[in-house]
Amino acid sequence: MFRASILVVITLLAGQNQAANVLTMDFTEDSITLTASNASLHTLLQQIADTGVDVRIDPSLTRSVSATFTNMASEKALKAIISPLNYTVRWDVMRGPLGKWPVLASVHVFKPGKVERAKKLTKAQHIASSKRNNTRTIRVKFVKDEILLRLNSTASLSDFKALLKTLHATPIDSLESQGLYRLKLEPGNNVLDAVDDLKNNPLVDHAEPNLIYEPSQPLVSRTETPTNIATAPNGVNKNGMPVAVLDTGLTPESHISGSVIASLNAPMPSLALTDSDGHGTHMAYLASGYISPIGVDPQTGALNAPIVAIKAFDDDGHASSYELMQSIDFGLSNGARVFSLSWGAEYPSEFMANTMTYAHNNGAIVVAAAGNTPTGHPLYPAAYPNVVAVSALDREGTRWEDSNYGDFVDISAAGFARMPTTDDDQPSGTFGGTSIATAFVANNLSRYWATRPDENPETVLTGFQKSLSDQGSAGRDPYYGEGSLDQDALNRLFSP
Repeated sequence: MFRASILVVITLLAGQNQAANVLTMDFTEDSITLTASNASLHTLLQQIADTGVDVRIDPSLTRSVSATFTNMASEKALKAIISPLNYTVRWDVMRGPLGKWPVLASVHVFKPGKVERAKKLTKAQHIASSKRNNTRTIRVKFVKDEILLRLNSTASLSDFKALLKTLHATPIDSLESQGLYRLKLEPGNNVLDAVDDLKNNPLVDHAEPNLIYEPSQPLVSRTETPTNIATAPNGVNKNGMPVAVLDTGLTPESHISGSVIASLNAPMPSLALTDSDGHGTHMAYLASGYISPIGVDPQTGALNAPIVAIKAFDDDGHASSYELMQSIDFGLSNGARVFSLSWGAEYPSEFMANTMTYAHNNGAIVVAAAGNTPTGHPLYPAAYPNVVAVSALDREGTRWEDSNYGDFVDISAAGFARMPTTDDDQPSGTFGGTSIATAFVANNLSRYWATRPDENPETVLTGFQKSLSDQGSAGRDPYYGEGSLDQDALNRLFSP
């Protein structure tokens, strides 16, 4: 059986006055090759955790690894690396376009009888960046040493294995529904050069870096008392169309925990949902209907939208395109019909564009923020086809001066809301931005669609846009899109 290789190359400082040690470890089909000299076990395990493996170790345990062996049987090699400490190792199967692929799933290291003391090593998002100059200079952020790859339909497993050898790369994950692999390059390789080389490879349909996205940061004021908060009923309105909120997560102490029908921590799937930032919790409040923006009456029968809460961003505020694509897949699998995306980047991605089309083709409406900087340049995913791009209105219901604009804008909506606090980490106050407008539009699309559940996304969106309030120039406008979702539009949408 062919086993995916996990190649780790680490440069370690053995001490202040000592030269750096080089450690290389290569997991192959049934064997491991290792070269190590006084290497920290914690550092070694952290590098494995960074590939997505569930790694846990008791923080009080210490071990230095010094060993050299070639093609040693996997279980024997792991014992040599970790012993005399107690440990368990589990292998799993990754399902990819070319079939099943065994991968290392977990490594747990602990004291005898003290398994519960082993703490999970958090996956680090190592970020690189490069300037891209088309008509203007854009700094592109991406995950260091990672590539996303889709093979041509004619490529075989043996072709793929040969390509991996050439790239010095390892498949560490796969999104089977969209036919792509996530590869880890040997450290030191240039991701952008590798992607350029793959463009001319006849086996490759498309390749690109694993791009990085950040939430749209709102304008914040701490001086106003939260209002426009609806009373949360018990349970979930099962007649509402579920809304997937892909953001920084949801705090366990949130007021809407009862309306969450599914959840995912994409950066760390084995951990519970959290939200150290608060942005995702606020967006979930709006997307569920628990909060209404300023200038809009609190919605009758709030929490009309069941929520699929997805923590797509890590605690540093970064999400990779792969994790976001996984999140879209999870939302679809758990019944989401509307997606609320309050984040973006100025650089496009073919894979992300395909994912938006994939969601659309699977019966969903995707809503995304146009951005909080008025450049007039497109922001992605808002500017992709099959995505509803949302700009923001100010408190008076007119164009917000910091909202982005352009031909890609589809709808404008109320962009300021007063948020309650849930605990010390979730600040209250007034927040403004296209993030808020986006989540608000997502909630009302869900409400509107629930009144005509048998209609397809195109018909729903057409009917929704017909009720919008026309502002700006006649017809479509770069600031307001097809129109504004204000109180008058809501009255038209939901009047008996």
